[in-house]
Amino acid sequence: MDERLKPLDIGAVFHSMLFAYQRSLADTLGTKATQTMLHLAMSYLEKVDTSTAIGSIKGRTPHAVLRKLGQLLVRSGLAGRVTVQKTEKGLVFNVEHCIFAEDVHKLLDPRDVTCPYGLLAMYLVQKNIGLSVADTLSMFTPTGSSTPIEADTESEVSRYLRAWATG
Repeated sequence: MDERLKPLDIGAVFHSMLFAYQRSLADTLGTKATQTMLHLAMSYLEKVDTSTAIGSIKGRTPHAVLRKLGQLLVRSGLAGRVTVQKTEKGLVFNVEHCIFAEDVHKLLDPRDVTCPYGLLAMYLVQKNIGLSVADTLSMFTPTGSSTPIEADTESEVSRYLRAWATG
């Protein structure tokens, strides 16, 4: 038996840790606390984005930004397929065949949490478009997740809808 951690093992552990942290927070303080903490955590992503391929994702519309993130996830072998779906309230970032989902989703049964890729999607839309993004929770499947990407305030909604309608 090989007793070394592989990079994929580390990714799965960190993925699981984020879910466990969010779940513990939701169970202790409620879902709103989890959403608030995720919003605060997004500011720390800026520190990582400039030193990774995440920093290269640019776009003028939310749809363009999410499409580029999806392409990066697939090209990197982290997901089998990523789609962006328009809804009345905004967009949904769908990740299918995530390399972590089969084990992590089965083990932790994530609910009332946000997928790490969904959190990254929210951050990139907020950074590139300048919109305040709502702290939404992901819906999970055995192999992936769907995360709504929506404007945070009523005043942002019309601007957000115009932005994604053009992309």
